[in-house]
Amino acid sequence: MNTLNSNLKSKHILLAGMLSLGAMTVFAVPSLSGEITASYSVSQQSQTVKGVVVDKSTGEPIIGANVVVKGTTNGVITDFDGNYTLDAPVGSILVISYIGYQSIEVKAVAGVQQIRLGEDTQALEEVVVVGYGVQKKATVTGSVSTVKGSDLKTTGTANITNTFAGKLPGVVATNRSGEPGNDYSDILIRGKGSLNDNSPLIVIDGVANRGGLERLNPSDIESVNVLKDASAAIYGAQAANGVILVTTKRGTSDKPTITYNGSFTLSGNTRTPDLMNAYQCMTWTDEIRKGNGQSPLYENIKGGYLDGTINRNQYGDTDWMDVVFRSVAPQTRHSLSVSGGSEKVKFYVSGDYSYQEPNYRNTSLDFQTGQVRSNIDAQISDNLKIGVDLAARREKRNNSVISTDDIFWEAFMAYPWLYDYYPNGLPGPGLANGNNLAILVAGKETGYNRVNDTFVDSKFSFDLKLPWITEGLSLSGYAAFDYHAREQKQLWDVWDTYDYNAATGEYIKKTTNMNGNNISLRQDHDDNVTKTFHLKLDYQRTFGDHRVGAFVAYEQSKYEGENFYGWRGYYLSNRPDYLDFGADKEKTNGGRGYVTVRQNYFGRLNYAYKDRYMFEFTLRHDGSMNFASNKRWGTFPGLSVGWRMSEEDFIKYLSNNNISIFSFDDEAEFIEEMNNA
Repeated sequence: MNTLNSNLKSKHILLAGMLSLGAMTVFAVPSLSGEITASYSVSQQSQTVKGVVVDKSTGEPIIGANVVVKGTTNGVITDFDGNYTLDAPVGSILVISYIGYQSIEVKAVAGVQQIRLGEDTQALEEVVVVGYGVQKKATVTGSVSTVKGSDLKTTGTANITNTFAGKLPGVVATNRSGEPGNDYSDILIRGKGSLNDNSPLIVIDGVANRGGLERLNPSDIESVNVLKDASAAIYGAQAANGVILVTTKRGTSDKPTITYNGSFTLSGNTRTPDLMNAYQCMTWTDEIRKGNGQSPLYENIKGGYLDGTINRNQYGDTDWMDVVFRSVAPQTRHSLSVSGGSEKVKFYVSGDYSYQEPNYRNTSLDFQTGQVRSNIDAQISDNLKIGVDLAARREKRNNSVISTDDIFWEAFMAYPWLYDYYPNGLPGPGLANGNNLAILVAGKETGYNRVNDTFVDSKFSFDLKLPWITEGLSLSGYAAFDYHAREQKQLWDVWDTYDYNAATGEYIKKTTNMNGNNISLRQDHDDNVTKTFHLKLDYQRTFGDHRVGAFVAYEQSKYEGENFYGWRGYYLSNRPDYLDFGADKEKTNGGRGYVTVRQNYFGRLNYAYKDRYMFEFTLRHDGSMNFASNKRWGTFPGLSVGWRMSEEDFIKYLSNNNISIFSFDDEAEFIEEMNNA
């Protein structure tokens, strides 16, 4: 296990010497500086250096430690005796690292060096976000998986849900569409648990049911934690399929730091089907008809493809997959953030813009997102801290009037002998109803499907310590208001395609429309707001070897909104795209209002003895107006226990005498693997 991790770590070190672009950081305002590093080599006198890497406390050799010349890709891994040998330039610096130990740097000198690595106690003291609080990673009794925000922003994907795959054990993220704006992943935690909705509960900065996880700026994310089994019980019925906790970045008490992250990536279809050419498709069609007792349709035509006598004015040889899709499509992202502050006020402010194009050829369709975020914390007194979080996002989708699913299916089923464009440049007849796919994916003549989403999230919080009552007691709470508005316009325009008349040699124009051969327009408006109020009384105290933690909380949320739509047809032109310019014939409209209210009482009790034996009990009482008055409340308990065997004397004895009963050489790795299970 350690050897494998060491190998992986050495690979990361090797990559560090390659060209690095995109991230720029500055520690003074208003100047902005950037750094670009690239690997290079120069002629320099080298020497052979040798050494042995051992545990600082036990003196035992460390197998698989990484020894790398700083700033280069030149490195080795220690052998079974902890020894290493490599060539290094005179005066260079060696970086020695190993999982669970603190990395050190030493000067490369001739002869044999003994390198003593000390354990990294910070790994065991690291805290992870759990339901309504944080806990030391080493003492978490439930199953919690964690991924850092820095690991999410390196993938270049516009939707962060697509980055979860392979990074969070037990989490399955399946992307069923590459369409910009609709490229979200279906997320499952430990498989499906219901015949209905299997989606996990999303909690962003402590607030549940905030929409828009998919479009969060990866540069704003501090960490993503996934709660499984009993760890999720604190969230009640909503946590039946697990919980995903997203924590955004906050300010520090350091000097202001400006960070820029930029990326340009190319996306493409994983695979597209290889289609039959015109001759093959005609032959296959006729064989099917013969098998069904029908007469062939192309017996006297298809041979023309072989001898070159085919009427090229009428019959083409079109690869519709190639007509519709291009090999790659560009997408770009730019993020700028400023963080810093003092002991009294800390701030984090960011802005982000992303742009995507679909994998269609000659298209005018696209997807754009712009967002801003501000997280501010103020220490009003020694005992009182307040926070103000504001975030806003605007999404603009310029889609086709026909869905990507339909376009792909029609490209798969289209007859290859039909032209996208005739040799003279006129558009071919396309499929049923004149759906020429080359025109549909361009999105310039067929109309449009424009969707604009606006999100505004706010959170006002406080944290009040109550030492005058008792040490370790605190009262905290927040009020969150999350607003979402959607505006959608769908215009079905008319366009021209042509049929070839073999008898006259003429191209006959026909007007085509997706919606009854007339210009029509539909407008939708939907807005909703979620109001969440939360109050928690918390107690955390340590008495010698005993650590006690408990809290009780109340939470109420209300989700309400309304929508309406209108449709009119028989427009004389596509220019005045307003409902009142349409005809009164066959017009329609509608709308609805909706509201959901939840109330919750919940709490948690923790106890640990010497951080060796742990106990945790959670209880939640949920109420929802979605159910009948006599069925609105449910109670959800959770219980978990833990035992850190590594703290037992007999385990320490085995370890000190190099007697291994586990494949893990350090506790941090063991705990991480158990939590990831």
